[in-house]
Amino acid sequence: MPSQASPAPSLRLPPAAVPVIVAAVVAVAAFSWVILRQRQEIAALKSETASLTQARRAAASRESAAALELDNLARIKAGLAKAEADFAAASTQSAARITELEHLVTFLRGEV
Repeated sequence: MPSQASPAPSLRLPPAAVPVIVAAVVAVAAFSWVILRQRQEIAALKSETASLTQARRAAASRESAAALELDNLARIKAGLAKAEADFAAASTQSAARITELEHLVTFLRGEV
């Protein structure tokens, strides 16, 4: 008996199933595209957040340095004011001492 190969089974879909399958494939493709776009947007937002955080840290560092410089300036001004006050007091005392010494010299000259 001659052997006869059986024909390959064929896939038969009802005509109403084709639009449903096409719609499902389109829906999966659209959903994949939406997920891809969301991932790209999340990556962009993460990058922007990182750059803003870095800018905030740099601004805080500059602000801290400026506050330190203001403190140093206040300390220098206070030291200068104290030095000026000490000099003025010393000048007043020196003037009084000079006058006293002049009187003493005048007195001694008169005695000699």
